[in-house]
Amino acid sequence: MTVHPTGAGAAPLRILIVDDSPEDADTFSRFLRRWPDQPVELHTAELGEDAIEQLRHAPPDLLLLDYQLPDMTGVEFLAQARPDCPVIMLTGLGDERVAVNAMQAGAQDYLVKGTLKSDDLWRAAANAIERRALERDLRREQQRSRTILESITDGFLSLDAAQHVTYLNAAACELLGVTAASALHRPLLDALPWLAGTALPTALSAADDAQTTVSEELHDPHTDRWLGVRVYPAPGGLSVYLGDVTLRMHAQERDRQATARLRQLYGASLALNTVLLLEDSEQLIVDQAQHVLGARSAALVLYVFDDDVPRLRVTAVAGPAPDLPAPPAALALDDPHALAHAARAGHVVTPPDGAPGWTAVPITQGSRVLGVLGVLDMPLSTPDDRTLLLTFAELCAQTLDRVTLAQAERQHRLTLERRVQERTAALERSNRELEQFAYVASHDLKEPLRTVSSFAQLLQGRHGAQLDERGQRYLTIVIEGAQRMFTLIEDVLAMARVSHAASPRPVHLDGLLDDVVSSLDSLSQETGAQITSSPLPTLAGDPTQFVQLFQNVIGNALKFRRPGVPPRVHVAAHPVPEGWEFTVTDNGIGMEAQYLEQVFTVFQRLHSRQAYPGNGIGLSVCQKIVESHGGRIWLESVPDQGTTLHFTLPERPALPA
Repeated sequence: MTVHPTGAGAAPLRILIVDDSPEDADTFSRFLRRWPDQPVELHTAELGEDAIEQLRHAPPDLLLLDYQLPDMTGVEFLAQARPDCPVIMLTGLGDERVAVNAMQAGAQDYLVKGTLKSDDLWRAAANAIERRALERDLRREQQRSRTILESITDGFLSLDAAQHVTYLNAAACELLGVTAASALHRPLLDALPWLAGTALPTALSAADDAQTTVSEELHDPHTDRWLGVRVYPAPGGLSVYLGDVTLRMHAQERDRQATARLRQLYGASLALNTVLLLEDSEQLIVDQAQHVLGARSAALVLYVFDDDVPRLRVTAVAGPAPDLPAPPAALALDDPHALAHAARAGHVVTPPDGAPGWTAVPITQGSRVLGVLGVLDMPLSTPDDRTLLLTFAELCAQTLDRVTLAQAERQHRLTLERRVQERTAALERSNRELEQFAYVASHDLKEPLRTVSSFAQLLQGRHGAQLDERGQRYLTIVIEGAQRMFTLIEDVLAMARVSHAASPRPVHLDGLLDDVVSSLDSLSQETGAQITSSPLPTLAGDPTQFVQLFQNVIGNALKFRRPGVPPRVHVAAHPVPEGWEFTVTDNGIGMEAQYLEQVFTVFQRLHSRQAYPGNGIGLSVCQKIVESHGGRIWLESVPDQGTTLHFTLPERPALPA
């Protein structure tokens, strides 16, 4: 029976009431017509068969179904009809067993007729319709998700709380080597026992316990395939994504092996860099070859010439090499052995078709063959093996070349050292002879000079009045010349004495400077000089030479003063990386920059003897003293303003013996 729609506005809900009681059907219809803001289109049926027929032709939006119909029960009706709409089961008795059966059969709700009110029916109907809509949306979403999961290349498994497989896509079946039928609704580790020996069980437990994502790599021993697994917590269980990471794992393994080879080569390089002798490097090379190449035996043979005939001499062997002559026996270059062949050909020689035997690689530096490295029973099965062997051969070449050059350099250095020692000894012998000559010559020169000077002074004193003015001038020139010559000889002797420094001992330079200033007291008073100093250090050196040094530099400051300007001299010292730097500053006449180095030349003068007396040897003596103590000396000067003399002295000089 059909009832016309009631209400207005929204589209009416099509509701089918299946009940064999007209009174109950009328009651339900009356309730539904009064449903606020919800128009309805009501249909009724008294028998289950009639209702099934209506469902086929015009499916309703809601089905109100009596539990007990004349031709079947409500549960039987649901089993036959399988309606695609929400169902509310109605019964005259409130029986919990009936309610459970109804809900299990597919009903969304269960109502008791005798106590039913209109708002109860409205609420139950609205809830059932909404729940059905949600279920329909959920099924559509599940179908959409399943379509997506079936289309992706990654495998996907869904596990319930007991880790039973509830879903797996086609990619998962292919990756795991299983069918969906054999795995669904079974414990995962029962369906795929080999997974029990991997990290997956631990990953599943960790993801479930911590509710966090866990990633692992699994190796399938049956297919030699590596699977990347990510386990995610999901409502009511776990989601597992699978991917084939075999290529990545193989690449990582290659990288690991390459890194290991590099470490081995680096270690071999460090070891080989420690050797200095050729004979040590040869045995070390074969020892490192065994370690790096993993060879059962390795032999190094060097390319040598014996009686102008090129031969290969076995210089080092590790492990058994039964077909090679024992060191130091030679192998002729035209020998058919693989080692000789590699030396002749200049490239790697390997056994035919991977057979056991010698793999020989020439050790070359440029176009020059230094030797051959032979490795027994090491097949070059991969390009990496060949690269490793060639790289090690390059390392051998660098080592042999370095050691050979180092040995030649050591020999050259020893030769140079011997020559330097010989020349030093000859120079010292020559210096001793020159110094001896200087002393003898000075004695032989001073004696006649002393005689000339003495008799000239006697002549001037006793007979000077008898000489005319020209004779007096000539006699004065003779006396002054003899005195200058005597002074010059003394200066030369002082210069020679500098090379004979005493053994260094601590010298308190403050006290030494006081003594020097006291020795210059008469000159200081004569010129009105003021000599000051800052605190000076205590250094090791020759005290006599230090006195000579300060006397010369301070004496120069007093000598080369400006007319009418009293000399002001200040001595100071401060530490520097090389020891101590001293400065002697004056306010004298100064000099042009072009003469700052020239004045250290022996006998070099910038002024006439009439203006400033002396022989021009003082600064040369100072330079020799400073340099003999391991220091250096230089000048800074401004004309008509003054000069600063700098010199450095180390803490502990290396004085000549």
